[in-house]
Amino acid sequence: VTGADIVPALAQLAAENGYRVFMLGAKPDIAKKAKERLEEQFPGLQIVGCVSPPLAKIVEMDSKSILDEIQKAKPDILLVAFGNPKQEKWIHLHQEALKDVSVCIGIGGTFDFIAGQLSRAPMWMQKSGLEWLYRLGQEPKRLWKRYTKDIWQFGRYLLWQWSAVRHHVGAPMEMHCARVGDCTVLSLSGQLSQESLPALQEAAEEALQSRTHLIMDMQNVTGLDGSALGMLINLPKRAAFYSLDISLVAVPLPIRKILHRSQLSYTAEMIAPSLAQALTNKHPVGLHWRAWSGETSAVIGVEGAADHNTARNLEYVCDRLLASGKKTDIDLRAITYADVYLLSTLFRLEKRSRELQAQMRIIPGDTMRHLLNREKMTDIFILAQSPDMPPDAVEMTPYKQEIRRTGIQSSVHIEPVRV
Repeated sequence: VTGADIVPALAQLAAENGYRVFMLGAKPDIAKKAKERLEEQFPGLQIVGCVSPPLAKIVEMDSKSILDEIQKAKPDILLVAFGNPKQEKWIHLHQEALKDVSVCIGIGGTFDFIAGQLSRAPMWMQKSGLEWLYRLGQEPKRLWKRYTKDIWQFGRYLLWQWSAVRHHVGAPMEMHCARVGDCTVLSLSGQLSQESLPALQEAAEEALQSRTHLIMDMQNVTGLDGSALGMLINLPKRAAFYSLDISLVAVPLPIRKILHRSQLSYTAEMIAPSLAQALTNKHPVGLHWRAWSGETSAVIGVEGAADHNTARNLEYVCDRLLASGKKTDIDLRAITYADVYLLSTLFRLEKRSRELQAQMRIIPGDTMRHLLNREKMTDIFILAQSPDMPPDAVEMTPYKQEIRRTGIQSSVHIEPVRV
């Protein structure tokens, strides 16, 4: 459902039920005009805020003042018009501060349509899936590169995928499930098809919700259709949401070709040749670190999946090291999952290190390097290939008592980990 369809429908619902709406984003004149038009179209609508922050990266935005405005206005519905995916990342980053807002939605350029800056395509184009063509005619200079790239990339992979999937048929799927330590193993055979998906999806979701890594033994899988491929595309994202790992074991060559042609987000370590290797490749659940400190420098080796709680605790430890004037290396090569929370943490630490005139370096692995490149943040940090271990390094416990005393919720793991 497009933002241009859902926002007027929400505005009508809000006017009828007394819900309070907050508008965030777009240019000031466009946001103001959109606000006036919505209030005129839906009498009684309570728009309790209309803020248009300056254009900036998420980590550089003055989000505190924005959140103060939102909390003061106490809206029921927050409409965020920063464009995709920035708006979704901003909502995710500040979900704790927005916990009293019932609904937060990223709506892209919807305020431009409501304000009359852009017009909607005729209804027949909307219904036939051609609205993009109408948009291209309105803003050819801005959109032609994006659409050309999308059509080329999506079109060729779609054809490859269709060609690979249509030739594979076989017996209906059979599935066996076993729990091995902190892993759930699903052994599959036969054809993965739309008919067999509900059982497979239920088993996979149950494994992730029970906080176990997911291993799918595909040695005897004979083929899959487009629906099964869609589920395989989504599984790494679901696993990352729970800070867990997923592995595909003994994938037959024809299936590997389908996965490759579909550009699925399975890294080399996620596809294992044997069940034994998949079981030993699993990372610890959550974020773990081990710290070494010398007289003038320190190294923190970080491993696992970062979320907002563990990133906050890591920030506290690093901040204490920087405040003591020590050159601090943060080794992130063993990070398996990170999002905007960790990026925001690192950005604040970099800013803090400049204030304290203390040196901080980041050693990124593939996961962090990809994230920094995607968010165009590589030039913000001092990057290094490997940490400089202090010659007088002593392994330390990262301020366990002080974390507890300051009231921070501690999910830090003190036990040593592989670095």
